[in-house]
Amino acid sequence: MGVCRQGGQLGIPLERFNLFGHSQGGQFVNRFVLLHPDRVHRAAACGSGSYVDLELEDAFPWGGLRNPLIPDVRIDLRDLVTSHLVIVVGSEDRAGGSSPLRRLESADKFARQVDRYAARHRLRSMVSTRIAQGAEHRGRHNYPTASENLFRRMWILKKDFPRPKEEQ
Repeated sequence: MGVCRQGGQLGIPLERFNLFGHSQGGQFVNRFVLLHPDRVHRAAACGSGSYVDLELEDAFPWGGLRNPLIPDVRIDLRDLVTSHLVIVVGSEDRAGGSSPLRRLESADKFARQVDRYAARHRLRSMVSTRIAQGAEHRGRHNYPTASENLFRRMWILKKDFPRPKEEQ
């Protein structure tokens, strides 16, 4: 965990961190938040082609059921629902020859599943979907929308961090 070691040298606690992933990295973010919601402060999954189908009667990583191949992995949808996760999709995302509508529908389906679960269990869902207007699949088109959600209420200037000893 080099990131945690470097964060410790800078005096930044990294028990919880912001996580960003684009395309397949966004799929990773979706699954990481589901498995380790206690480690993530805020997360953004951008331009993902698919998400865990919470209503699919199938094992993780496709559905939300326990996977017998990884019996120690605990999946608690309550934790997912209360995680700050934003799904970002570019309005012009045509990756893999797909239509932007397919990616938007996939993101919307996941968000609706989370909302239904939250309503059934009287929880407030923190999962949201944002459309990056005019954005294509390229990550840099999604970064501004993701950043708005990842760094909301977080105004930290570089000068606020102490420099590592070797730089002083």
